[in-house]
Amino acid sequence: RPGWQELTYQAAWSRVETLAQGFLSAGAGADSPLMILSRNAVDHALVMYAAMLAGCPVVPVTPAYALLSQDFQRLNYIDQLVEPRFIYVEDGTQFQRGLDGMQIEDRTVLYSRNAPTGCKSVSLDAFAEISTPDVAAAYDALKPDTVAKYMMTSGSTGDPKAVINTHEMIAANAKMIRSVWDEARLEEICGGPQVMCNFLPWSHTYGANAILHNITDWGGTLYIDWGAP
Repeated sequence: RPGWQELTYQAAWSRVETLAQGFLSAGAGADSPLMILSRNAVDHALVMYAAMLAGCPVVPVTPAYALLSQDFQRLNYIDQLVEPRFIYVEDGTQFQRGLDGMQIEDRTVLYSRNAPTGCKSVSLDAFAEISTPDVAAAYDALKPDTVAKYMMTSGSTGDPKAVINTHEMIAANAKMIRSVWDEARLEEICGGPQVMCNFLPWSHTYGANAILHNITDWGGTLYIDWGAP
């Protein structure tokens, strides 16, 4: 459709594998979290799944902490709490101010558009590598209790807390939701697999764990709206 960025599951998986290879080549692992500073977007999902595939915990952070904050207190608090080795920003220019407010040091900042300055930045295209058997080995090495994400609480009662989400928890959540839906009826209404529009942010558990992971598990079509939470 004109004006839409479209991606098939096959193309998405190929991209995830090449990005996962990039993480593995960079030494990613359980002690190398990826912090994500981005709105809901195709690249956000791809880099998230790639890091999870490589065994790298993902820390999706609400963009407001980097875009609207004046002192970046919460952004730095989360940074010091989870100690990410990689940081992903959708747009380096848009998130430059937030990056300047952090102690980036020698960590790698990945970006989709407009390279940020004052840091070691690498575009996703340059970071991606031809996948090797190491990617399949990394997948096989994932265990039910492997940490997939650190989801941050809202911080409404104090500093945000990092909630551990294991791969087993995320998989069980998606299956639980599907178990109570009448899939045959929904597919009859949709004329095929489920179609969903998502505007809830992926830095919150509902948007990511209940919608994004559920629809990719099902194999339906997801329309991504940036939203303005």
